[in-house]
Amino acid sequence: MTQRRDGIYLFTLFSSLVIIFLIFYSKKYDGRRITPDSSQLLAGNELFERYAQKYEEAKDPNKAHTFKYLVWHYHRAGWGNVLSDHASGITFALITGRLIYINSEAYDPPLTTKIPAWLNWPAQRSILEQTAEGKACVQSQRMINHNTKLYTSWLVEDHRLEPECVIITGARGDYMTPALAANPHYKEFFDNYTTNHDAFNFIANQMWKPSQAAQVEIDKILPDLLQYEYKIGIHTRRLKWRTIVNNFPYQEFCDLANGLAATSGLRENQIVIFAGADDPKEALPFIEKCVYPYKFIHSPISTNRSIAGNPGSDLSAIIDLFLLSRCDEIISTIGSSFSEVAAGIGKITPWHILPGNHSNTYNPAYYKQLNSEPCMYNARRWRRQQGDNMKLFMKNGMWRQYEQCHPDPDTHPRLR
Repeated sequence: MTQRRDGIYLFTLFSSLVIIFLIFYSKKYDGRRITPDSSQLLAGNELFERYAQKYEEAKDPNKAHTFKYLVWHYHRAGWGNVLSDHASGITFALITGRLIYINSEAYDPPLTTKIPAWLNWPAQRSILEQTAEGKACVQSQRMINHNTKLYTSWLVEDHRLEPECVIITGARGDYMTPALAANPHYKEFFDNYTTNHDAFNFIANQMWKPSQAAQVEIDKILPDLLQYEYKIGIHTRRLKWRTIVNNFPYQEFCDLANGLAATSGLRENQIVIFAGADDPKEALPFIEKCVYPYKFIHSPISTNRSIAGNPGSDLSAIIDLFLLSRCDEIISTIGSSFSEVAAGIGKITPWHILPGNHSNTYNPAYYKQLNSEPCMYNARRWRRQQGDNMKLFMKNGMWRQYEQCHPDPDTHPRLR
């Protein structure tokens, strides 16, 4: 009996020591372990802190001329185009060591930013022009026109070496970061700050947060959304393709959402469907009915129009954008940059619904991206050049995703 008690005691003591060791070791290991994502997040935070400090110093007329500037043209479009375009400008500015400003006094999104990149260029130019050195900086400027030939130079040239104090860009509204990521001169930047080619996610999470007014509305809905185990986001962009505006495939969005829910292995009360739409009065009642019995929620319907003329206010767009980014899945309309941006913010690999009768394998009902990186609206036009630079770019495994913003008109003649 005594031997048995001693054996139990020794076993208990040994087990306790093992548990203590494992806890101690795991804490030591966790303390030392830095995954690529966490190390890049730390590096990104430090990068943007240094960047923000430069903006503060540039407010001093006596120091402003010591910096180089990138003046990014404000492309008046929907928030998907605006933010993907702006992410490209921020990336270009970070790589080349320039401070980015927006060439407009009207750019006032319902967002807050870590760096004051919403500051308009006219305001900073007025600071520069208070000194002779600053005036010389303003006069030393070069315009980059956003045509295809010049854009492909982004694949091979080292723009860090450009001497001009000010570089001004024309309007584009496209996501051009893949061209920068393909440039071998910038490999170190992307290796240090991004994983899996997800440069947009790095910029978005460092840069953009909802404004206070937007966050108040988001907080009214977010707790209800987050209480569910599986969150499926739907964004319909009926007005994107005006040739099918009267026959938009809402049912196919529901079919994919219902399929994802059914194969999730979860109960109905663990699943929620969140939807945003550019025609909410028609889309939301239809979707609510066809995803039943799953819980369905949406943000308040706005009857206003955005500054770009899209249905819904700019505030309501930002609310939907960030709520979609908190979902586990996003089902989007093919070609919708809004959905692409929401997926990029949330690091979600989105699904895309394609129009048509899906009578053959060349016209599937839907497809899923490789990762959360947005596509490039100019990619297909670039492909037609077939120069050596483009042939090299097209060897990139992400090429097909980059060019999928618009369905191929040969496959979808109704979208020509």
